[in-house]
Amino acid sequence: MIFMKILLKNCRYILTQNKNRDILENQSILIEENKISKISKSIKGNFDEIIDCSKKLVMPGLINCHTHVAMTLMRGIADDMNLEDFLKKTFRLDKEMDKDKVKKGAEIGIIEMIKSGTTCFQDLYYYEDVVAEVAEKFGMRAVLAWAVLDKEYTTQKGEPLKNAIKFSKSIKSELIKPAFGLQGVYVCSKETFEKSKKYANEKKLLLHMHLSETRKEVEEHIKKTGKSPTKWLYEIGFLSENLSAAHCVWLTDEEIKMLNEKNVSVVHCPSSNLKLASGCMPWKEMKKFGVNISLGTDGCASNNNLDMFEEMHISALIHKYASMDARVANAQEILDSATIFGAKALKINSGSVEEGKLADLITLDISDLRWFPLNKNTLISHIVYSINSSCVIDSIINGKIIMRERKILK
Repeated sequence: MIFMKILLKNCRYILTQNKNRDILENQSILIEENKISKISKSIKGNFDEIIDCSKKLVMPGLINCHTHVAMTLMRGIADDMNLEDFLKKTFRLDKEMDKDKVKKGAEIGIIEMIKSGTTCFQDLYYYEDVVAEVAEKFGMRAVLAWAVLDKEYTTQKGEPLKNAIKFSKSIKSELIKPAFGLQGVYVCSKETFEKSKKYANEKKLLLHMHLSETRKEVEEHIKKTGKSPTKWLYEIGFLSENLSAAHCVWLTDEEIKMLNEKNVSVVHCPSSNLKLASGCMPWKEMKKFGVNISLGTDGCASNNNLDMFEEMHISALIHKYASMDARVANAQEILDSATIFGAKALKINSGSVEEGKLADLITLDISDLRWFPLNKNTLISHIVYSINSSCVIDSIINGKIIMRERKILK
């Protein structure tokens, strides 16, 4: 990859998301290679590209920690259904997916994510080799978790675990991290979980899965094993800091403590959970016990978009209602989950605007009327409660300008 020297000049605001959550004014950002090399009032020199940010806010790109990007092709096909009917329909359509369809769905989804401010996403599906090709084509950062489940349940050709191992060996890109995506306890045996973790540990790969998304999932697993999914996974030794678990709706305090003890990151997907009437993740309790919470959109069959600004907004509202406490899920916490906590979950050196961090940044147009009254103290509030992704103007991923003035560059 050929890197350029890029100057984001005179940024009106820089939302750093650093340890102190500093918000800088009228400073410039120098990007060299694929990292932020300097943040200063005055940066001199010769640059390959200069972006005037005097009327823009610069912030970390958003990190979508759970989606099924190829399922953009299923947008609108399973609306207003109960979960059982939804699963039957989407599973049937999954059987019809081939590499060409996955490629088309991934192209649509990645363009949608870039335009809505996402600079990194974690996917859980199959044909992730195709998704990897598309992500590289557009310059998108991705953690791609090949779907792993027992052979008798899969629509994949061949054995899912072997497919995942083959895929993980094929990736040589600095933009793409391969991972294992355990579909869930309802289709994965103890042996599948143990083999996946053993290989992932040996090769230093991440693990991703659906966990306790529905009450039915939990109740059926208790009937089958005598234990809830989380407790069962804890006892077989699967939980670890390399695991991010999506949904985590139906958890007890004891289970939340288990996740925190093992440093598991959770991925909150509020739009999907609301639409499917699956329930509401216990945000307040997660925070109480110190669990790392990231955000995800889920796939377009159950959302129906990949807009992380919308996901932030919904997250902030749902937990205030669920807890009957307007102080819960404040704007700063929500923004953290969409940036630095997502980077923590995916083990990526991004999520904040700091010297030495990966240059995964977006700029926002602050002339839009939804920003007003505009001042340093209202920026985070406006991002979560007021504006939307139409304010995203530029996107820089891994030190490369991917979108400029809302035009995607290829």
